[in-house]
Amino acid sequence: MTDLLTIILAAGEGTRMRSAIPKVLHPIGGLPMVGHVIRAAQTAGATAISVVVGPGHEKIEAVVAAAAPGAQIGLQQQRLGTGHAVRQAREAFAMAKGNVVVLYGDGPMLKPATIRDVAMIVNESPRRRTFATPSGIGVRTRLTSLTGSRR
Repeated sequence: MTDLLTIILAAGEGTRMRSAIPKVLHPIGGLPMVGHVIRAAQTAGATAISVVVGPGHEKIEAVVAAAAPGAQIGLQQQRLGTGHAVRQAREAFAMAKGNVVVLYGDGPMLKPATIRDVAMIVNESPRRRTFATPSGIGVRTRLTSLTGSRR
């Protein structure tokens, strides 16, 4: 298998939670949510991790540094969506070779086996986009938006 490069998105404010604590730092089972995601990526065999944070998220950076000392931090100055957040990690992987898996930092129930399964499918079908949802893993040759337009 090729290298597994992991981008963890942790730039959101979590405003719907009505908390001064960033959502990814809320503890679940004694560990911040993002800590669970980092651990899952590491256990799945991630060879490189980049965590994208927003401005003022030094606390998240500290948690990331403790959980994954070699992880890169990408800064999303303006929150312009998921695709924009992923682009903030591009520099960290500029010279890397491998498959990229994008994970949300607020998914503490993510299992390493799911990450490995997605990576395996990508290795077997490199021209396809692969996505995982709570109901399973899917593979499509093109993505379709909710309105039916192709992307």
